Amino acid sequence: MRNPLIRQPVRFALVLAALVGVFAAEPAAHAQEAVDRELAKYWDAEIAVPSLQNPLYERKHGVEGEVHYGIVPNDNFYLFQSVGGRVEFYLTDTVALDADFSYMMAKESKILDFLKNVETSGNKTTNLTIGSQQPPRLNWLSSVGVAFSPFHGKLGIFDKKLSSFDVNFHLGLGILNAELDESQGNKPPASAIKVGGAWGIGFRFFLTRFLNIRVDYKQTVYHPQESIAFLAPVEFSAGIGFLSK
Repeated sequence: MRNPLIRQPVRFALVLAALVGVFAAEPAAHAQEAVDRELAKYWDAEIAVPSLQNPLYERKHGVEGEVHYGIVPNDNFYLFQSVGGRVEFYLTDTVALDADFSYMMAKESKILDFLKNVETSGNKTTNLTIGSQQPPRLNWLSSVGVAFSPFHGKLGIFDKKLSSFDVNFHLGLGILNAELDESQGNKPPASAIKVGGAWGIGFRFFLTRFLNIRVDYKQTVYHPQESIAFLAPVEFSAGIGFLSK
């Protein structure tokens, strides 16, 4: 039979060891809680804000409008300057429905001016275009389609950031209006609407959250008339964009 006098000191020692452990652990627990509270001031604020993996700003369900000025440099008979605009509705942060319109202001090229003013004997000129088929002349260009902005980045010098930018691609339906000579020179050219394909690439440089500068390249391919297989006017444009979101 065990002596109760021996068990009593053993119990006392165990209780004392437990109390020492509790009081020793309590300061460490309080210290950890203090550290957690300080970290929460930064960590919680960071994880509470949803992050975007690619675009600089959230655009989903936002609308962007743009006004631009451009040129069409690849027509042999006319030099075109354009003014117009573009509207995009973002389905996601990187995919948008896209529509644009450009009104064309035409100036005769040196080739067409030469054909209309060919010098003859006696310091006279003759117009070789009379009685021949007139070249197509654009009145306006437009397109509707889908724009995709998969690439995003920043421009800077050394440690200074100049601007953020993205690259967007456009694919869609091209709609245009042109003066066409279907009569091979027997009647004046008539205005007609033609449909074709359109594609392009653009660069957007952000000045602020809602303001950006855009530079775009767009090509429209269409069949103007029976005597011409196809034409593919190219428009280079630069403009200012306004993002609603």
